[in-house]
Amino acid sequence: MMREYQNKTKEELITLLMNKDVIIDSITKNCKHIDIAGTAIKGDEILNQVINLNPFAIAIWNRRGYFVKCNKAYINMFLGHPPADYSIWDDPGLKSKKETWNLLMELRDGKIMRAPPMRYNSHDMNPDYPDNPICFKTTAFPVYSLEKEPDYFVFMYDDVTFETKIVDENLRQKKIIEESNITLRNLIYQLEKEKESIKENIALNIEKIIKPIISKIDSTSPNTQIILNSLQKHLDSLTESFYKRMINMKFDLSPAEIRICELIKNDYLSKEIGQILNISVATVQTHKKNIRKKLHLKGSKKNLKLFLLSL
Repeated sequence: MMREYQNKTKEELITLLMNKDVIIDSITKNCKHIDIAGTAIKGDEILNQVINLNPFAIAIWNRRGYFVKCNKAYINMFLGHPPADYSIWDDPGLKSKKETWNLLMELRDGKIMRAPPMRYNSHDMNPDYPDNPICFKTTAFPVYSLEKEPDYFVFMYDDVTFETKIVDENLRQKKIIEESNITLRNLIYQLEKEKESIKENIALNIEKIIKPIISKIDSTSPNTQIILNSLQKHLDSLTESFYKRMINMKFDLSPAEIRICELIKNDYLSKEIGQILNISVATVQTHKKNIRKKLHLKGSKKNLKLFLLSL
């Protein structure tokens, strides 16, 4: 009986036990007509050695799916024995995993089962157990009775919880990187939009401010020098840092309000601003009121020109 394990030292036996295929082959080949419960055979001691010395978690279940015996590795992995009323054929956690459940049904019909990694929690098997999320690969095979029917089922569980955590962490890091890339792409997109908006504002200001000023130039007019000076300052302002800061600081000023701020900063009075922009003094005052509100100066005694110079 199980001659492969006879006359072996403990060290040699443990070496053999490290190979699951050797164990499966030995047990299935030599124990087809043995009562695993050990009540009818004399060679049960060797079988117990195979189970108890094995580094893999091993459990044996009867044909009804109820627990028969297990080794220490199984107890360490699952944190205890299954309860007396527990049957693997009635486990809702196993039933919910379609691929594993189909393999179990094939095992019940007498086929060897090799299941891929499966996540499980010992608490689902026994509510008295603490929360114990684990992941394992399963190899199982039937042991036949004298009537050549599956009498018992030997399950070997290979704990891959640690490896699965590494995979999960890698996936988590990958997701973080992907989300960061999406955020970066969105940021670049927003910057490009702002860039286009600035270009549009410059073009709009040229259309609505510079060109009207040029059209009003009249050499016979006493205001010609004022208009020319204003034109020069407006052209300078298109590339001046003040103008850029006003946009970047997000005060939500309109192009016209930014132009008025530029004129105020350069010592133009409301009447002169009205002449340059071809608007009434009352409109200039309304713009100034709105500018103070947007610059959070409403109700403040701060001088608007000094505030603009400080930007």
